[in-house]
This record gives sequence, structure tokens and C-alpha cells, in this order.
Amino acid sequence: MIKKLAIFVSILTLFLVLAIPNSTKAATGNVSVTLPAFEVELNGIKHNSETMKYPFLTYKDITYVPMTWTMSLVTGLQLQWSGEEGLSVYKSRNPFAIKPELETGGNFKKGRAYNAQVVPFAVTVNGQSVNNASQLYPLLVFQDITYFPLTWTYAVENFGWNLNWDAIQGFKVGSDQRSYMGSLIHEDEQHYYVGLLSR
Repeated sequence: MIKKLAIFVSILTLFLVLAIPNSTKAATGNVSVTLPAFEVELNGIKHNSETMKYPFLTYKDITYVPMTWTMSLVTGLQLQWSGEEGLSVYKSRNPFAIKPELETGGNFKKGRAYNAQVVPFAVTVNGQSVNNASQLYPLLVFQDITYFPLTWTYAVENFGWNLNWDAIQGFKVGSDQRSYMGSLIHEDEQHYYVGLLSR
């Protein structure tokens, strides 16, 4: 009786695993990605993924950002890489305030599929290890650059970014930046008068 029950449970488990839709299974190896079909705005500036060297990507209807050195400076993150420990990403306590000029020179096409890989190395975010194999939206590698999904957990909870989606305006991402000026005191036709923040 116990042996028959064990066989039944094994068959049932196998059936349930095979019945899980592909969209809910964790990805491994190579995956297919595309450019966003909508505009992406980062800190007030719209970027054309077709001409970016490291474009924004979409995978399973989630927008992904390239974690380049420039992106880290623009969005107030710190990156550390080593062959032994992999990639470490930290939210900066004192972010810069720089114009988000991302690298250009790419030649990509909307609607075309591109190959990316699920990150095979260790990644930590704010000191916490990422179990990439179990993620519905895993970290990816495209053109030797690690890409992060703009999920609520990563973008808002870990990085402190603001996300805003509009079917007409597209996707807007806003990150923390160092403040140099305080509130607007007065304005006229030629000037703005602002209070400076003490540092």
C-alpha cells in the first residue's frame, strides 16, 4: 500500500511540474529579449533603445536596464565586480546629480528578437544574495553587461527609484539624486531665485 502511494505521489508531482505554464518557470541558459515597444524616460530624458550601445530590453513584458558604470552613476548605485564573488550592487548613500547621458552607437531594431543569457555568476544586492535560478524575472546578460528587471522589489525597494507607466507617455524611471538647490523662492521673466542647501 505504501509503495503504491509513493508511486502515485511521484506521478502526480511529475504531472504538476509539467503542467506549470512556461511563463511561471524560472528561466535558465539563453532567453529571447526585445527592445521596448514604448518610450523609456530616465530622470527626465527619453532614450532611444535602437541607438543605445546598451539598450533597454524587455523580457516577459518587464523592462530591463543595463547595469553599466554610467547607469550606476546616473541612478545613484555603486557596482563592484570580482571574478571570485561576482557582481555586487549597492544603493549609494550620497548619489550624484548628473545628466543621464547613456552610451550610444548601437544599431538595434524594435520588434526583433535578440539572445540574452541568464546570469551564471553570483550577484548580491545591498548585501543580500540573489537566488537567480528561482526568479520569474531573472537577471540577464546581454553584450557582456548585466541587466536588472524593473520589478517593484529591485527598482523601488532595493534601489529607491520611482516608476511610472502610461500607455501614451511610456515608461518613466526616476532615481535619487544629490540635491544642490532647495525650494524655488521667486521667479521673474529672466531669473529663478532658489535657496541653496547646506552641505
